[in-house]
Amino acid sequence: MATIVAVRSGNWSDTSHVTGPWPGEMTPTTKPGVGDTVQTGAYAVTIDDDVHVALLEATSGSFLVNAAPTLPEIRQIVADVTNSGITTALEITNPTGIVFFTGDVTGGGGGEDATYGIYNGGTMGDVVGNVIGGDGAGAFGIYNAGTIGDVVGNVTSGTSAYGIYNGGTMGDVVGNVTSGSGPGDCGIYNAGTMGDVVGNVIGGGGAGAYGIYNAGTIGDVVGNVTSGTS
Repeated sequence: MATIVAVRSGNWSDTSHVTGPWPGEMTPTTKPGVGDTVQTGAYAVTIDDDVHVALLEATSGSFLVNAAPTLPEIRQIVADVTNSGITTALEITNPTGIVFFTGDVTGGGGGEDATYGIYNGGTMGDVVGNVIGGDGAGAFGIYNAGTIGDVVGNVTSGTSAYGIYNGGTMGDVVGNVTSGSGPGDCGIYNAGTMGDVVGNVIGGGGAGAYGIYNAGTIGDVVGNVTSGTS
């Protein structure tokens, strides 16, 4: 399908060719849809609608979720997320409501340091998909400072990165957790509260590489635990 690059900051739902983020010389412009790759350009696109696309890619801007419906309604995002820039690809800070996410998440997709795939300071439901820290030093697939339900998918650190940093509250992780081969790689760094890990945990091949580093509270680990080679 199409690759759509935002032309200005604005709300996802805004199809005005004057105020909305989507390209076009007439109103209404066309919102991205199933199969599209959506890039931020240098702008901030606020997600105020349900999203179902192939990929959300941050180049030098961000996708933002700062509000969500209250139950029984939810905000639903179905898309892979990658960060090819120097910022946060998807920043979730909703004070009320809940955001459910389905898709794979990569933090340092462009090799940039200290980049986030998803930063969550709000309330999320389940994350269904694989989480990869990426290939930038201090990059995070998911950095959680809020609340997340279960993560259903494999979690991998990448290179000099973290698959998930949890400083808040998370449910279970249902999938394998693997560190990379670089020093300081970490599949999951937990400084908050987590549920069970249902899957194998592998430390990786680098000195100081951890499958899971726990400085908080974790439930049971249901699976094999392997240290790696260093």
